[in-house]
Amino acid sequence: MAAVKKQAPGEAFLISGDSPVTWREFYRSYEQMLGLSDRLVSLSASEAKALYLRAKKVKSILSEVRALVHELPDLRRRLLSTREVAFITKSARRLFSHRVRSRLKRQIRVYGQTPAPADDISQERPHLLDPATIDFHAAKARVRIDKARRILDYQPAFDFSHGMQLTERWARWANLLGPIHPVLCQPIRTDKLAAG
Repeated sequence: MAAVKKQAPGEAFLISGDSPVTWREFYRSYEQMLGLSDRLVSLSASEAKALYLRAKKVKSILSEVRALVHELPDLRRRLLSTREVAFITKSARRLFSHRVRSRLKRQIRVYGQTPAPADDISQERPHLLDPATIDFHAAKARVRIDKARRILDYQPAFDFSHGMQLTERWARWANLLGPIHPVLCQPIRTDKLAAG
């Protein structure tokens, strides 16, 4: 359209659908494509930045070793069978009361538990966004297509819902989402495209 309209040369146009779409709606569509639900978490920009900073904070070697011992049962077993750990255990029996030793054992058992499977949402690590990306997602902006309508006679060919359906069909065809569902194999109806 911009190539053939007399008023278009030298102009810039923003192109979008008729209705604005929130980031929540956008990402929820992908969540549904993946067959997931309620995985999105709402955070304010300041909460998201605080989460990012906590996660990026420099950790101590002790906390990293403890995390490794917790995550790798084989490593934990090997460390427990060393001379040094045997010495520490023997010394602890002499130095600490039964009550203190019991409390330490409980804490060690908690650290020694096998981690939950990766598909358990409560154990998944959140996808962290850096502060610049957080600011980008927090900004409220709407693409206006009035100028494209006026000068180019532009009309959106798709609404958000139909566009995401086509995106899902492509993603399934490209084996990004799993097997192709029979309903998704139907040809695209061109009359719907013209109306959309």
